[in-house]
Amino acid sequence: MFKTLKQPSKHRQHFIWTETPTGLEFYFQHNEENIPFEKWTAHFESYEVKAQWLLLKELIDNGQADTADYFVFIPNETLFDLSDLDLSLLNIPDVYPFDIKIVSKGGLEQSDGNVPKIVGIS
Repeated sequence: MFKTLKQPSKHRQHFIWTETPTGLEFYFQHNEENIPFEKWTAHFESYEVKAQWLLLKELIDNGQADTADYFVFIPNETLFDLSDLDLSLLNIPDVYPFDIKIVSKGGLEQSDGNVPKIVGIS
């Protein structure tokens, strides 16, 4: 007896996000078309999209994200509280992927009253 495997969907679907000064807007695209928010779940096919939706829905249910006609808005305050795993699931890059070390010549206690000069950033 042979099992019939479900063929991969020929439809391309994914969440995309747009940065605003106050947070991120998440849009759901199906076949490169933005889908209205109230119709999102009717188009979900992949496990990745379903997992992303569950996280977005949790944020909405907890009052940490808002919905609009075509997107879910996550404010910066909420983004900063998300775990690295949640950020990765939503395909959001690290907030700032670098460590900054400022090296100065002299210290703040300089007797001449001048602010020390920065000689390097690594």
